[in-house]
Amino acid sequence: MKIRYELYTTAGNVRKNNQDNYYLNGYLKQTGNDADEMSGTSESGDQVFAVCDGMGGIDSGEIASEIAVRMLRELCLEQSVFNWESYIQKANHSICQYQKEHQISMGTTFAGLSVSSSKVIAVNVGDSRIYQIRKGKIRQLSRDHNEYQMILEAGIKADDRTIKMSRCRLTQFLGIPKDLFDLEPHIVEESVIEGDIYLLCSDGLYGVLSDNQMLDMIKKGHNSDHLCKKMAELAKYMGSRDNITVMIVCFGEKKKRMHLFRKIFMKHRKCE
Repeated sequence: MKIRYELYTTAGNVRKNNQDNYYLNGYLKQTGNDADEMSGTSESGDQVFAVCDGMGGIDSGEIASEIAVRMLRELCLEQSVFNWESYIQKANHSICQYQKEHQISMGTTFAGLSVSSSKVIAVNVGDSRIYQIRKGKIRQLSRDHNEYQMILEAGIKADDRTIKMSRCRLTQFLGIPKDLFDLEPHIVEESVIEGDIYLLCSDGLYGVLSDNQMLDMIKKGHNSDHLCKKMAELAKYMGSRDNITVMIVCFGEKKKRMHLFRKIFMKHRKCE
């Protein structure tokens, strides 16, 4: 099945440097690039995509996210069958080693998608997200590793200030020493259906755009060029104060996906 992918990353409205990074079938953002855009198609069997959101000082977060994607590229070249659990542990160890050697504090979130045959595996550590758009509906596949998610799952009522602060406090990320606690990546396996679209993004996007706003943009522009850039520009317009990275992975030919969406929209219209 043909896969079409697109990527856009930017430092955004406020930040001077872009601490986000990405992995797109062997490509990644180079140090110092505060904006990047890429698109293409592929029909090869195994493919890997990822978005990282670095955390730390002026440069530390950028270093952490770059270590994560470079380690991903190395393992993709070494392994015939990619293993997410192995990658997470090795990437975490590399970032921890760098922190120890340079006496700095840093880390990065990670959201990855691997494609093999008719199957995708989504994995995340931290709060960068992975969404699946299928038959006109959007579903979050990733799990936010932050205190806010823990509050939600515990059913605890919280005021606006607590909610805002708890969203920023991550409970999982790459760069956590093993003596603190073990990493527990969230992993989901899905069968691929032609017409599926996967969205990977940092919180600079979903922090200001709702799921429905993102879905609406993808519905209207999934066959057009520069969709990721348009989504990032809307997030900037809506007041995003963070780095923004948007990656879209589409399964199937453009015309076929258009036909599938047209059928869904027409069916929805008849029900109105």
